[in-house]
Amino acid sequence: MSKKKYSLNTIYISERLQENLKPISQSAFTAVTAPMGYGKTTAINWYLDK
Repeated sequence: MSKKKYSLNTIYISERLQENLKPISQSAFTAVTAPMGYGKTTAINWYLDK
């Protein structure tokens, strides 16, 4: 029986967050606010790489 390998580097961005990030490309300025540890930098980097 083979074991499934999972990558620890996988980033999950929920569909809801993806939808909320879409308008960024239409804006001159965007501020992303949330408490520390909520993945703000991860979400923005994911969006910019996309």
